[in-house]
Amino acid sequence: MKRNLWILVFFYLIILVSCSPGLDTSSSKSNQEPKEDIISDPPTKEESKPSDSFPKQIRDLALNGKGLNSEFTLKTNIQRVYENWGDPNYTDKYNENFYVTYEQRGITFGFYEHGEIFDIRSYDEKLQSLTYDEISSALGKPTDTRRVNDESIYVYKLNEEIELKFIIPNKSGKVDHTSVFLTQKNVDTSNINKDYILEIKGTSDNLSKKAWTNMQKSREEMFALAKSYPKNIFLNGSNQKKVALTFDDGPDKTVTPAIIDILAQYNVKGNFFFIGEKVRLYPEIVKTAFDNGNLVLSHSYYHNDLSKSGKEDITSNK
Repeated sequence: MKRNLWILVFFYLIILVSCSPGLDTSSSKSNQEPKEDIISDPPTKEESKPSDSFPKQIRDLALNGKGLNSEFTLKTNIQRVYENWGDPNYTDKYNENFYVTYEQRGITFGFYEHGEIFDIRSYDEKLQSLTYDEISSALGKPTDTRRVNDESIYVYKLNEEIELKFIIPNKSGKVDHTSVFLTQKNVDTSNINKDYILEIKGTSDNLSKKAWTNMQKSREEMFALAKSYPKNIFLNGSNQKKVALTFDDGPDKTVTPAIIDILAQYNVKGNFFFIGEKVRLYPEIVKTAFDNGNLVLSHSYYHNDLSKSGKEDITSNK
């Protein structure tokens, strides 16, 4: 009886050992392989598609006359932009054409005097990760390459009317902005006056007769200077019924902060012509004016009467 019992125990132990998962090498191997696959698998082709498709997305928009993040197309009249987006942060003039910048939207529009948009520049942050190699890999070799100052401009001629440009500073090697450019004017602008200068208008009931006479004289001198130095002094704009708010002779610690607060309250931008010696006293107020989106400009350093100074005195900053 005892012998039979020991035989049963012996066979029971054999069964337990043979069923143990720790000794099944094929099972152990299959448990380890998925972990190795997860770690060692390289990125798939699908994972690299977004960077390849981004330049193509920009090109497709450009083919329709659009820049990245712009709902407006080439040939649109700039008045439509004003009506939908409001006033721009900045307005500049280059030769006979105008440029307006919407800083928060990362868009600049170039337009002719008659209002037609011919250039849409996009400064989206996503562009600033793009390199030339990524662009050329997706779009092929550019039609033209231009070197201007410290930038390289890669031009893709999309059709008879539209060029797509990638502007890449040499220092960063990555895109700063794109330009969707209309190569042909659709309106005859040969009769546009290239010496385009607007009059300085406005009256005041608070000026004395002498002060008003001096004001008129100052305007005449300014107009003459703008005609003599068209690339340095500008009396122009988009020739629309708009008002520019200018504030001279600051900053101070009371009036200037109050003006800044009022402008911010009504979401209006101003132009502060500060005096250099006062800027040194209240730099934090100047910074607040700038941070709020106002223009910070120079009203000389000591508020000298420059009309009574010679050219040498002016240029030597005396």
